[in-house]
Amino acid sequence: MSQHLRVLKEAGLVSDQAAGNRRMYGVDVEAMASVRDYAQSFWSAALSRYGRAAAKASAAKAALETEGDESSTGEGGR
Repeated sequence: MSQHLRVLKEAGLVSDQAAGNRRMYGVDVEAMASVRDYAQSFWSAALSRYGRAAAKASAAKAALETEGDESSTGEGGR
């Protein structure tokens, strides 16, 4: 646990204070908001790209199915 807190402290996401033989940690709200904003923009962009790729794949699959239907009925332009 202390290693995780050390990494968060080094990243500026938490601060600590000595309280006797313990350390009290607090979250830096502004820094965490920046992390949240970055993650939200990253996932929004990634999900948009995934949606476009899925739509493209679906359209390609539909085109292949349509092409297969036309050739099996003899309407393939022969």
